[in-house]
Amino acid sequence: MTEPTLRWTGIQPLGERALLIDCDAPQHLARALARIAPVGLEIVSGLTTVLVSAERPLDEASVRELLGATSSLGGEEGRGEHRVAVVLDGADLDEALDRTGLSIDEVARSLTEMSFEVATVGFAPGFGYLTGLGGPLASLERRVTPRPRVPAGSVAVAAGYAAIYPQATPGGWWLLGRSDVELFDPLSGAPSLLRAGDLVGFEVVDGLAPRREQRRRERLAPPSGAAGVLKVARATPGCSVVDDGRRGWSSVGVPRGGAFDADRASLVRGLLGDAPGALEVASGGVIFDVLGDVVIAGLDLLLEVDGLPVPSGVPVSLRAGSQLTVTEVSRGDRGYLGLANGPLIEPILGSMGTDQLCFVGPGLLEVGDVLGVDRSTPRLRRSISATGWGSPGRVRVLGGPQRAQLARAGSLDGLAGVVRAPSNRVGLRVEPLGGPLELAGAELASFPVVTGAIQVPPDGSMIILGPDHATLGGYPVVGCVIGADLGKLGRLAVDDEITFEEVDLTEARNAFYEHEAMLASWRGPRRAGLANP
Repeated sequence: MTEPTLRWTGIQPLGERALLIDCDAPQHLARALARIAPVGLEIVSGLTTVLVSAERPLDEASVRELLGATSSLGGEEGRGEHRVAVVLDGADLDEALDRTGLSIDEVARSLTEMSFEVATVGFAPGFGYLTGLGGPLASLERRVTPRPRVPAGSVAVAAGYAAIYPQATPGGWWLLGRSDVELFDPLSGAPSLLRAGDLVGFEVVDGLAPRREQRRRERLAPPSGAAGVLKVARATPGCSVVDDGRRGWSSVGVPRGGAFDADRASLVRGLLGDAPGALEVASGGVIFDVLGDVVIAGLDLLLEVDGLPVPSGVPVSLRAGSQLTVTEVSRGDRGYLGLANGPLIEPILGSMGTDQLCFVGPGLLEVGDVLGVDRSTPRLRRSISATGWGSPGRVRVLGGPQRAQLARAGSLDGLAGVVRAPSNRVGLRVEPLGGPLELAGAELASFPVVTGAIQVPPDGSMIILGPDHATLGGYPVVGCVIGADLGKLGRLAVDDEITFEEVDLTEARNAFYEHEAMLASWRGPRRAGLANP
């Protein structure tokens, strides 16, 4: 087999911590880069691009050196072959037949005779973009109005590609049928069935065996060796354990995740001796039975222990037999609860978090779940003295790849909007105050995106991607929230106003390091005494 030419044609920033590389064979370039990239760099392939991202501001010169080193590497690897049975009974089949002029037999014949190759995996965990679609089916663009939920196993086409939806997710493709293939298993060492370069063939059948139910979630429980200290007596929607997120799985469509407001989460974790995680609490009313002695701290939560108020931002010792209640959540409709040496639950794909796009992870809190801690002695801090949060409504941004397509002179500076429902950890929907945004330009090939990217869908609104965003997107990205201001997104609530301030790359990098120093200054000295309710 002829080795592909690992040629790249351009580099542009996607925020100050990521670079988007235009190239001819993105899946091959991504593989070559992954073999030589230092620890800490994440490589994600799009349809015509490769994303290189890092935890800290990225040096373009270093990435160019890596790109130069790939010229001597082959990008091709062995490819898998998959045969997928499909029943043609999709919700969009009749309309697709009308638009293309095909009969159902012609659609069946086309799908069976076509040979598909996985161009890349992304958008959702295990979602493969299949090239090779031809004929009238290839003329179907994405639907104008995406569905809020596409059933798992749906076989769909759009914009010249075919795909199978691994999970029930939103989607704007044309649903032609369904399959029973399991494309993603988070409990497997290689969770994605498909990878770039694999070959896929369809076989049209009259019926399928009942689709295997997804594994029922067991109650959350501490890992072996940890002590259970808090048991959920009452749960409210959207509460979960958060940690640093999932590193290294974006290339198969798994969101990074982590806390929506990493600033507050890191402060409460640091207060409790750099705890491994925290609870992100999205609404009041959560009640925990205290099973064992534990030290806790809350930030932007009103807490009570057996009816007595608990001070905010201070480590507090709880005794077994008491009851902890979250009565109210404040800033941004979410607050953070920390446990010294915890909370600990069994992780999935290296994280205790659960993304709210596809729900990969241990799950959201439910009645009966038990949170654990390590029984080693923590090195506590006395308190958090955070006083300089500033307004979350003023957010600094860098221009994005499609900024020039904006009708308003290609600038985001001073652009204002209002956060509207639905907004969640997947993304904040922002309604521009001056009316819908207008963009020029053709439809885009899906490309890798990052948390804080500002997408503009066809309705002219803005979507600011949160930590559980799809790893690939096809909407224009006109800007990216800088790293220093990402925490502000987690402090915004529906109906809050937001105004963008455009900065340059140097300002964004300087702000990142200044923000780090500010967070460090808010942490008090270690080895402190404890408050008691």
